[in-house]
Amino acid sequence: MRVLIIVVAAWVITFVVGSLVLVPNTDDVYYALPAVGLASNGYLAVPVAADQSWPVQFNFPTYSLFQGVVFKVLEGLGVPVVFGTYRVGHILTVAALLIVAGLF
Repeated sequence: MRVLIIVVAAWVITFVVGSLVLVPNTDDVYYALPAVGLASNGYLAVPVAADQSWPVQFNFPTYSLFQGVVFKVLEGLGVPVVFGTYRVGHILTVAALLIVAGLF
């Protein structure tokens, strides 16, 4: 039991520190920018200028759709979507999965 507690504690510490320290991936732009377009304009598109955007035709849009909904909720709560907060949806999803997995 003691080993299990140590392993779980190490895993939780790694999760928390990794969520705060890890740099973004190079492919985040393919999913985050259409999500920003959804949150700001109401449709999945990469915002280019104030009144211009490119429609998403280069990836499967489900992930961007869910991330865009999270961005919209964050903006509604007054939390700006910036470099430090755009991964809040990922962190909350993983934390919720951990809590649910701990129930079983």
